[in-house]
Amino acid sequence: MSGRLSGKYDSEKGKIIDPMRNMKGGDSMDAYATFVHELQHIHLSCFTTIGQIEEFLQKEKACTPDCDKEHLKKLTELTDILKEAVSGIHEIYANTQELLWIEEYQGAEMARKVYERKSLSYQNYSKRFRKITSGCGTLDEKRKLVHDLCTKAANIPVSAADFAELLSDPALLKRYFDQEGNVDERLRKLMNQYEKDGKETTGEPRIDLDELIPILIQKGICVHTKELLLLGNFFVNSQSTEELTNLIEEHYQESMVRKVVSFDFAFAEENMKPVFDEWKERYFSVCCHSPNLLYPENNWMLMGC
Repeated sequence: MSGRLSGKYDSEKGKIIDPMRNMKGGDSMDAYATFVHELQHIHLSCFTTIGQIEEFLQKEKACTPDCDKEHLKKLTELTDILKEAVSGIHEIYANTQELLWIEEYQGAEMARKVYERKSLSYQNYSKRFRKITSGCGTLDEKRKLVHDLCTKAANIPVSAADFAELLSDPALLKRYFDQEGNVDERLRKLMNQYEKDGKETTGEPRIDLDELIPILIQKGICVHTKELLLLGNFFVNSQSTEELTNLIEEHYQESMVRKVVSFDFAFAEENMKPVFDEWKERYFSVCCHSPNLLYPENNWMLMGC
């Protein structure tokens, strides 16, 4: 296998895959950094309109039968466009937040070492916010600024009806994110404005998901998840703000941690395909459940090969 895969967030399966944690058990610095980094991808998706819409479409894709090939093809095109639209801002966010969290919990020296071990492109992502966060007093203020600007850049300033029209045609959606809806350009402008004014810009209008869901159903974009989306919307609207806050506080962190998969064998085999035929006759792996894993009943540890 060429190169080294430290981790991956699979948005379609909704989980983090972190093989290095098991393949290189002594390298705790890389394991911790990977865990924090991939967790930030999930975190950003949860707080942005694009991330939430992508989740709707992923659920629809999962519920669509294989025989509905045209619908599956369109859903794949839409989700690929949405992922590509935020790919740059995701890496800026994840790399920056990763180093800020490591600095708080493991110290500035550890954050520096993690930064130096990154590739040049990841170092460039990590540096994007360095100048404008230098004026923040605390690490928490820096994290909040990064979070606020990135989520604003990835929240689409159009009406629900207009965005539903874009989702009806993958070509229109792609053109929108290449031009006026370009997320990277929106982030650049927000950062320049912050540097100029020394404060964040006021909030922009954004898509109302309560309005968007019925339109997605009406336009035949969400067909097989119609009842699921309406039930979820009903549940949210029936809860008080206090009840929803309690649900988030009690279950958000646990749900994030449960998305971490210590070793995913299907994913590993997929990445070993160039040498798999050669390996399978000469090598074997020793695997076991381990009490040291977060969820030993679900996760496996690679002991050797």
